[in-house]
Amino acid sequence: MPFKIAVPENVIYRDLFAEGLINADKELFRIFKVSEQRLSELMLDNQVDLALMTPISFGKGVGLSNYLILPTRILALEGFTGLASFFFNRTEKRELSCSSTNPDDFMMIIGKILLGELYGLHPEIKKMNGEWKELLEKSDIAIAWGSAPQNELTLDISEEWFLHYGCILPIGFWVCRDEDKNQELLKISQNICSKELESEIEIIEDNSSAGIYQPRKGKIIYHWKNEVKEALEHTLKILYYHQYIDEIPEVNIFKEDT
Repeated sequence: MPFKIAVPENVIYRDLFAEGLINADKELFRIFKVSEQRLSELMLDNQVDLALMTPISFGKGVGLSNYLILPTRILALEGFTGLASFFFNRTEKRELSCSSTNPDDFMMIIGKILLGELYGLHPEIKKMNGEWKELLEKSDIAIAWGSAPQNELTLDISEEWFLHYGCILPIGFWVCRDEDKNQELLKISQNICSKELESEIEIIEDNSSAGIYQPRKGKIIYHWKNEVKEALEHTLKILYYHQYIDEIPEVNIFKEDT
């Protein structure tokens, strides 16, 4: 019976399983693309053997299942990346309204946490459809995937996280249940990523249209390292403090000799 693998449907995670989509060995594994919220449900219900989880989906398994993190390919952010942003309305006509197309996505929740931590703002994030410009037609703040031109009022979420907490932000990593640990799962998690995927990619902001300050820099990290474990432990503490998870789970790593 093939292994069943759950991955987030969001395109930002695609490089971690792109080769598996192109050259899927259906006798070895099958990939199911689902919402971030479904990842934890599928693992807890034993419907999948391996999942590409966010820290929140990982944290929701505490006390219900013993998870192991496979130290292979990940998605983590350090400094400016342009992957997700706050967008601010210049008119300020409303009473601190905030919206997002994906308010339950992990990065949107991190955005909400940062609004409170940095600026003492605690708005309810309303779900609305549309690009960030459309969201700002009805909101003071939009939290959304992507970035904007230099002349817009924006803040980069991963950069704000790094400046505030001083650590990288892990947003996706492979997880299996302890009782289902299997060397084959370890190999799959390593080999289904895009063939062109590097260990890290340096991001340099394109400020050619502004040109009045040094471009912001950051990294997108695709390989596991000890620093990621420490950052994940810190992230889980933040999620617990803000009551997004009920307990702080242990970060246990799959060992190749198990």
